[in-house]
Amino acid sequence: MVREEIYMKKVLGSLLVAGLAISANAQVSQRSQFAVQLSTDGVTWTDTLSVNPSINSRVYGRVVVSWVGNGAADPLFLNGCRFQPTGAGWSTAGGDAVMAFNATTKVTAGYTAGSEVLGRVFGATTVSAITAHQYAFGGSNYLRFAETAATNHPGQGATNNNVNGASGINCSNNTLSPQLGISNVALFTWGMTFSATRTGSMSWSIPQEAMRTSGTTANPPSTRSATWVTSTSPFTTVEAPTLDTLGATLSFVPAPSAAALLGLGGLAAGRRRR
Repeated sequence: MVREEIYMKKVLGSLLVAGLAISANAQVSQRSQFAVQLSTDGVTWTDTLSVNPSINSRVYGRVVVSWVGNGAADPLFLNGCRFQPTGAGWSTAGGDAVMAFNATTKVTAGYTAGSEVLGRVFGATTVSAITAHQYAFGGSNYLRFAETAATNHPGQGATNNNVNGASGINCSNNTLSPQLGISNVALFTWGMTFSATRTGSMSWSIPQEAMRTSGTTANPPSTRSATWVTSTSPFTTVEAPTLDTLGATLSFVPAPSAAALLGLGGLAAGRRRR
């Protein structure tokens, strides 16, 4: 009888712990969804882009964020976030180059070839400088945008270099005159140029390890999140942990070589002779 009572207490205790865990997870239904998008003209954006680099040597990228309520009331606008768009498969030796962008001041993006205006398009007028980090890590070459202090690959090092996300691109809204929108909000845009003979591909992501860590008690510990404003009087924000980060793939499809074209021409001539 004593053993049965002890067993029942253990079962009830386990159920109580499980219930508390479910309750804790249920505290936050809202999420933030970040995505990388690519374009050749700054008008049409996609997460899967194939280009012939001899024709389209310029490619633009951008990061957007959306509120995913999952039943929670919609906020008024984005309050702020930090992130580090990261591209694997970068090749400086092969001629890959980063186009000029404004490192500190918010811009209005422009994509006219040769006179592009690129950089942070959301948040305060001026923030700490953003650097295009180009480096090798774990057998791959990377291009990553973050503050100058974030020299380590995401998840490596310590504190703001580069574990807690504090050196990500700072997109803190100007709450006195805020930028509105809660869906597909553009945050940062950049440009890349490639040689006419570029082959292979690049894979773009927004690593969770490089996003800002939340220290609030409203969420599970060390939640990677963005904050959204739910009221301006009184000023109130809510943390929305990152639901997922949607990456993008850039593939290079070179034009057929001259030898291949001559081969096709010879084949066609042979068919005519028959």
